[in-house]
Amino acid sequence: MTFLIVIRHMNRFLFSNSKYILISSLFLGSVFSNAQTDREVGTGLDPIVTVGVQFNTIFASDLFRARTTTGFYEDVTFNLIPQNGYSFGALAKLRLTKQLYLHTGINMLRRNFRAEAILDGNVSSMNIRTTMYEIPVLVSYYLRMSDQIFLNLSTGFPIQYVPTDLLSGTNEMDALSLKVAAFRPSSATLVGVDYRTKNDGTFYLGAIYNIALTHQMLTRLTLRNGAPEEPYTILRLKGDYFGIVLRYYFK
Repeated sequence: MTFLIVIRHMNRFLFSNSKYILISSLFLGSVFSNAQTDREVGTGLDPIVTVGVQFNTIFASDLFRARTTTGFYEDVTFNLIPQNGYSFGALAKLRLTKQLYLHTGINMLRRNFRAEAILDGNVSSMNIRTTMYEIPVLVSYYLRMSDQIFLNLSTGFPIQYVPTDLLSGTNEMDALSLKVAAFRPSSATLVGVDYRTKNDGTFYLGAIYNIALTHQMLTRLTLRNGAPEEPYTILRLKGDYFGIVLRYYFK
């Protein structure tokens, strides 16, 4: 019981102080990014540690398993439809060799879904917004295309943290989303291009495909139609996504 209380307080602390955690990550990373040894200066290599910021647009598409989940209760059809979202955060790049790097950091993910209940052609709907935090652990390979352009391929297993359960509703519908686990693994692959300037840092543009290895939440959708037993269903809320990634690494 004491252990569960400690975990609950940790979840509340991380959720309420997320913006301060991101700011602290950026500050500490900027300090470490300047820690170059004399051997590195003049070799043309990146610093051992480089930090930056990242922004992702998340697209909902059936092509990338972001599909509508459907459930039924007698004559009522329930749909849980993925919508576009976004993520942003701080990241650090650790040089292992001239071509191999290790990426990590912390990102906040905002995932959006639309819930629908259809009865006799009448559609009731509501929006569900979830917030997660992601710690990427990626190995990257860089192929030099020119003096300033590098092709990049990254793969790894990010860890996603779900801070809390979620309850939302309207006059027509209720949604209760219960997290399956606080931490859950996923698999990610990125392909992109680095443009490295001499004095202004590095710019990155790429694409990411993230596959959740487990479902994110169990969501109970209830249609509030005034019946003695209101229609409901329980659906699995998935976390797969495809997105476009923008990064900037400080010099």
